Amino acid sequence: MRKNIYSVTLIGLGNIGFKYDIRYKAKKTNMSHASSINQHPNYNLLCGIDLKRKNRKEFEKYYGVPTFKKFGDSVLEHKPDIIIVSVNTKYDKKIIKEIINKYKPICILIEKPMGSNLNDATTIHNLCKKNQIKLRVNYPRVCDSNLRKIKEKYISNNIIFNTGSVFYSKGILHNGSHFINL
Repeated sequence: MRKNIYSVTLIGLGNIGFKYDIRYKAKKTNMSHASSINQHPNYNLLCGIDLKRKNRKEFEKYYGVPTFKKFGDSVLEHKPDIIIVSVNTKYDKKIIKEIINKYKPICILIEKPMGSNLNDATTIHNLCKKNQIKLRVNYPRVCDSNLRKIKEKYISNNIIFNTGSVFYSKGILHNGSHFINL
């Protein structure tokens, strides 16, 4: 059986997009979108996009793929199946609009929380739905093996409701939302 190989463009070469690769080289897990794509046999990393020249140069050197300052420049050469949006939250809606105006990928993976507010999130969702683009929001903690074990314990013991406290930094939108998602 032939497996599909999906081509990927990464928009945003900051920490979660790429920089964690450099900062945490010794870790045995993938710390960024770039390393996850690069190490998976069913994905082909086409290019990276970032406004900062320094990020683009580091990324090119590290992964050996081209980079661009703007999505519009990249889509002239690369037609990705998947676009990962890993930019500052306040730019999410603007970037999604730019993508959809220039190109229609199969899927967009956007870094949580998907916009700065409910209006942005609704706009992003509706744009993707209208253009028949699959939209996924990255909440990686749902894959954390330790958290999955806790969930399984709750399910196996038929615990329906429990209370607890969660401590997080950077506010409810960026980090607290991980725990709401769980």
